[in-house]
Amino acid sequence: SNWLAVHYQKYRSCNRRTDRYLRYDSSFRLGQFRNSSNSWFVAFRNITNATNQRTTLITIVPSFAMNEGGPLIHLDDREWLQVVRDITNSTNERTLIAAQIRESAVGHTGSLIDYEEHARAVASALILANMNSIPFDWVARFSVGGTHMSHFILKQLPVLPPEAYLERVHSKLPTYVELIVPRALELTFTASDLTGFARDVGYNGPPFPWHDQRRHCLQSEVDAIYAHMYRLERTEIQWILDPPSPSSSFPALKRNEISQFGEYRTQRYVLSAYDQLAKGENPNLEGENS
Repeated sequence: SNWLAVHYQKYRSCNRRTDRYLRYDSSFRLGQFRNSSNSWFVAFRNITNATNQRTTLITIVPSFAMNEGGPLIHLDDREWLQVVRDITNSTNERTLIAAQIRESAVGHTGSLIDYEEHARAVASALILANMNSIPFDWVARFSVGGTHMSHFILKQLPVLPPEAYLERVHSKLPTYVELIVPRALELTFTASDLTGFARDVGYNGPPFPWHDQRRHCLQSEVDAIYAHMYRLERTEIQWILDPPSPSSSFPALKRNEISQFGEYRTQRYVLSAYDQLAKGENPNLEGENS
């Protein structure tokens, strides 16, 4: 991938300065983690015991010298974050799950992805849509050998480069970025806690209502767009969705949809959207199935 601004957060000791993440500084360099006014900083006590009243103690203290018993934490203010779920399985409906969340604490089973400030929201929306697409998930599930979407697996997955989004599937259609960002925005911005993300993308309206049918249509349209971006033929995306027995790609998704809808609806939706795009039509599954 050529997304040079993308960084994967690792929850390990770090001996170098960082301006992006909340990290433990094993060298205890005070000056690197002070706030801009140099009047206070955040510290946590690393001398503790599981039998204490409180095992972890974190506090905001005035700006004066500390010994190495109080490691420092740098806090970089963000209105929203992008996270990839670490705990997974190749037999789930979707193996790789990425999402935007409001600024909050994230545990070690959630890998954060951050971007440089320039066009941060648009880049994040495109990566989010890419990682949540059927073609990408199909590769991811063959890369996971256990129950973890580890950093070394994430770094090897085929994230499309930025220049790919400036291309078009058909001369009658807008660029891929214009097709994807509005759909990614609507699928993501369903509550006011992600208002910051919506504003950064350039949308000033209210959160989008949550309608299961419409969301399924939008996600299937995104899946079809990425099938074209990966240069997949119709027979190839059809095979990815539902290969002949004894092979299987998304058995849980197929089984659950047949139980709920009486058909493998994602397969029908994705192939329909794929055909619309091939004909130079902006996919509109909701209008087709209303």
